[in-house]
Amino acid sequence: IVADHDSGCTPGPSNPFCFANIDSPAQGKSGIDPNTYLFWDGKHPTTAADALVADAVFADISAPEPVATALAFVGLAVLASFALYRRRKLRV
Repeated sequence: IVADHDSGCTPGPSNPFCFANIDSPAQGKSGIDPNTYLFWDGKHPTTAADALVADAVFADISAPEPVATALAFVGLAVLASFALYRRRKLRV
């Protein structure tokens, strides 16, 4: 799975999900909102940054769900074949 993390965002009114600070970590600072920072410490992203990356990756890899009627048909076919097998086994 390939995720494009470098497309990034440019802070501005048209992109409200960008971070106010992408250069320094939020750890150890008082009176700040860590959700406006990209990094918590020197290596790890903040919860807000993780959420944005997870949402983007999930949108890229989401697979269509199978149709419920098809699954029901397969389940009924398995049950019917099991019943036929059992009936034939009892006759012998």
